[in-house]
Amino acid sequence: MAGFAGRGVTAGFSGRSVAARFSRRIAAVAVGGVLAMAALPATAAYAGAYSCADGSRFFMSGLVGYIIIGSGCTGEGSGPGPVTIVSGPYAGEYDCRNVTLTPEIGLLSGQDC
Repeated sequence: MAGFAGRGVTAGFSGRSVAARFSRRIAAVAVGGVLAMAALPATAAYAGAYSCADGSRFFMSGLVGYIIIGSGCTGEGSGPGPVTIVSGPYAGEYDCRNVTLTPEIGLLSGQDC
């Protein structure tokens, strides 16, 4: 330890200082996690109903189920929710497990409907 003299390095570790540093790190990680969760957009839990002027429904597989592609759509957020297609051959209401809406262009995709 002679080469480290004067640099704040000690030969032994105190059990208390290691525990104090560990608990401060745990607290910092916990606070960081809470802040990160608060900063995430509330999408799936606050998804609403969606309405589309027109759309199509396709069967993908037994695992994925049906998907919906809608145009002229309105609504808010993304997540599970009902999708209403107002006109066309697939007009009706569908309950989808996952809906993604791109409001800028009015495009909607719904999975497992």
